[in-house]
Amino acid sequence: MPECLTGVSTDQLVVEIVSVLEAHGMSAESYTLCEYVDPEALQKVISSADGDLEIRLTVGGVQLSITQDGVHTVNKPSTDQDQLYA
Repeated sequence: MPECLTGVSTDQLVVEIVSVLEAHGMSAESYTLCEYVDPEALQKVISSADGDLEIRLTVGGVQLSITQDGVHTVNKPSTDQDQLYA
């Protein structure tokens, strides 16, 4: 996986996102990425950013943080509401 997302192709970005989602138990058949984000637009924004940039989105319950450094999951703090349904 690339260490930095600046200058990667749209296909490489999609592979990076899918790899992170699969690492968190989501099969590629359980979602359609383009229903959550436009990969081409995301790649253009990341590649054109001059400074720090973070884009957050949730795909099938997995919260992602996408920066120029890569795709990471976000650990949201649990709330009393989350604990009620855990």
